[in-house]
Amino acid sequence: MIEPITSSDNPKIKLMTKLSSSRTARKKAGLFIVEGLRHVQDLIDQKSELVDFIIIDSDIIDIAQNKSLIKLIDKKNIRSFCVNSSLFKKVSTVKNSSGLIAIAKKPIWDYEEIIKNATKIAILDRIQNPSNSGAIIRNAAAFKI
Repeated sequence: MIEPITSSDNPKIKLMTKLSSSRTARKKAGLFIVEGLRHVQDLIDQKSELVDFIIIDSDIIDIAQNKSLIKLIDKKNIRSFCVNSSLFKKVSTVKNSSGLIAIAKKPIWDYEEIIKNATKIAILDRIQNPSNSGAIIRNAAAFKI
């Protein structure tokens, strides 16, 4: 169920503002921001247990292509909040947002276990756009690395 948020004084909005402006705050809270319809959809499909909550721009709720994602959010019992467009723009980190932002918990990796079982490892640092990591992985696969 989507709950409305109407004030910028809401703790969720304050948290998002803090996380979007401070790497230290993200690191300390163990959280990160995922913005954009496709990226949020991928996160929910792959690791929904990491999603802490989702903020939805009220303008996108009734768009047909978004209804299936909103149903999935509800089905997976992910806390979600609806805000008006002006409030969404205040917390958005991109210029032309698709109207969805997820706050997610950073996964905890067991690097020793990963290294022990891996034959090849690619380490990607500070990738801002997931499609860049996809391109790197596709190139590695093409060159049989």
